[in-house]
Amino acid sequence: MNENSKIERTVLDAYFSTRANNIPPSQSNLFVEDNKTTSEIIEALDSTYPLTQQDVFGYMSENGFLLEPDESGGLVWKIWRLK
Repeated sequence: MNENSKIERTVLDAYFSTRANNIPPSQSNLFVEDNKTTSEIIEALDSTYPLTQQDVFGYMSENGFLLEPDESGGLVWKIWRLK
């Protein structure tokens, strides 16, 4: 893993430390649905470290996050965030 990959992983790990790809029903009161597009994740982290769509897509896929259609027909990542 090169230095840039380590930085990207560190930034994404920190961002997703309060988020999950799936939650058990018994913990549903602790989380809120917070679905985002790849671009929205990039924008949220841009002031910390510039990421590419490939960086985010690879991370999300490797960590079990799923894409699903939103109301407009576009794709968003299914994300649960701690309240």
